[in-house]
Amino acid sequence: PPRLGLARAAAAAFGPGGRSFDSREELLAAVGSELKAGITVLVKGSRSMGMEQVVNALADEHGSQGVH
Repeated sequence: PPRLGLARAAAAAFGPGGRSFDSREELLAAVGSELKAGITVLVKGSRSMGMEQVVNALADEHGSQGVH
């Protein structure tokens, strides 16, 4: 889909730390492996992309302290 090309361009423009993912599952695997106590994660995206599913999955896996 065209939005994946836009996401890749945005990640490239961000610089060396920018990444994009083709699926929520890829995103969850990458982010979940890096989470540790005291880390704050901002999930930014549209509801049509299902970002609330990402938030819920991370909260379920790593605890829901501070989930807003």
